[in-house]
Amino acid sequence: MQDKLVKTLISLKNVHKYDNNNGIILNGITLDVTEGQIYNYLGSAGSGKTTTINIILGLIKPSSGTIKILGVDPYQDTKNSKNVRKKVGAVLKGNDLSLNLTGMENLVYWAKLYGLNDKKARNNALNVMRSVKLSKWANIKVSEYSYGMRLRLTLARSIINDPDILVLDEPLKSLDTKSKVVIKNLLDELVRKGKGIFISITDWNDILPSYSIFSLVSKGKIIFEGTLED
Repeated sequence: MQDKLVKTLISLKNVHKYDNNNGIILNGITLDVTEGQIYNYLGSAGSGKTTTINIILGLIKPSSGTIKILGVDPYQDTKNSKNVRKKVGAVLKGNDLSLNLTGMENLVYWAKLYGLNDKKARNNALNVMRSVKLSKWANIKVSEYSYGMRLRLTLARSIINDPDILVLDEPLKSLDTKSKVVIKNLLDELVRKGKGIFISITDWNDILPSYSIFSLVSKGKIIFEGTLED
């Protein structure tokens, strides 16, 4: 019996990015993220982590190199490139939540942006609120949430439409212990379901070991990639 082929969800090949003065931000980044895998992208501030994430999400065009998300170039202005973006959830710096709305209202609003009808939007919102342990706060305004709770709500928002890929920019930084545990447990659950997760981190202790690979990035270049055992 043949082994099941593992699907590549994110692929970067020799990606470079230069600033306006032709300075190097990314220097030949090559990496793959497969289904059922957490890719830990470890580096200090200024190493190029956020730039890499913005390129993956189609927010910043690379200076050179190729990028494929679910086999599609996200920078092509085609129906496929637009559809593939709907299959990617993201947590970026700055949660962009509506503070005057409740947690539930925030999630329902975003679910409808993805085209879910009212019933499906509310059901999904309830389910993801449970996933991040915020059910008791569903009808409380986000302005009353702690930093950790807002981050968990942002993560809930990123999975409201059940995406194939999650891209997370330092979601564990400066978090309280409870929120870290909730997030790590949820990511473990998602990756067991076959999701691909790309997560940038600054602290070695935040590496997520399950189903995982990690790389060290410095000055825009990957200087090591492998398993924790490696």
